[in-house]
Amino acid sequence: MIMSPPRKKLNTNNCNIVIDGDSIVRVNNIKFLGVVIDENMTWKYHTDFVCNKMSKSVGILLRARQMLYGHTLHMLYNSLIKPHLVYCITVWGNSYKKYLSKIQLVQKRAIRVITFSEFLAHTTPLFIDRDIMPVYQLHAYFTGIMIFQSLHNELPNYLCNLFCRNFNERNSTNLRSIYMSKKFTQFSIRSVGPRIWNSFTLKCKQATSLYSFKKLLRSHLILSHSNEWTLFRLNWHYIDVPHWYFYITCSHI
Repeated sequence: MIMSPPRKKLNTNNCNIVIDGDSIVRVNNIKFLGVVIDENMTWKYHTDFVCNKMSKSVGILLRARQMLYGHTLHMLYNSLIKPHLVYCITVWGNSYKKYLSKIQLVQKRAIRVITFSEFLAHTTPLFIDRDIMPVYQLHAYFTGIMIFQSLHNELPNYLCNLFCRNFNERNSTNLRSIYMSKKFTQFSIRSVGPRIWNSFTLKCKQATSLYSFKKLLRSHLILSHSNEWTLFRLNWHYIDVPHWYFYITCSHI
């Protein structure tokens, strides 16, 4: 596998690697320690792999809910689906939105199954009621934990030097953003991490222990999700139709 940015075309026609007389076959992706790495580092193949695993687990939940109820189904969700979501999410969780949206759709289907909701039921109140974080919030949650451990020297040395605090005294708890000129590197945790950390509340960033930080961060993410849902319901959409004008509340959509 020859790794390169997605838009950079490499001439690999004459690239033949032979070891002990055996020719090495070139592949465009490979599974390493449970993570599928592709040659362009887009995480497309890994997100497809996660979607496939989650879809099979949703089928198990569909059969199980004929005999089980809410709390037990929630436990099955945590054992069958959540591990696929959180495994190495700090690495692949900042991929292109078109790839992550597939995972989000499967996760929404799972939350509808364990809550016995309709097929087209809105999932935001279901996530809030079950205290389950969507895939985007899971990425922010585990990225925040990694940054907290890095800033408090709880990780290996090569990970403790990834992030730098802001020199501005007013924003001393924030991290200094690092500009990446290439799209290939803009998805790295070194580039995305400071933006995620700076979006947290001051109380979260000033936590003194990992336990308190996890507790505060989880509450912050769930509260922000709840506030977004409240604003969504209170918002009014204006639809312009020839000769007719309608005001439709989001609660009816």
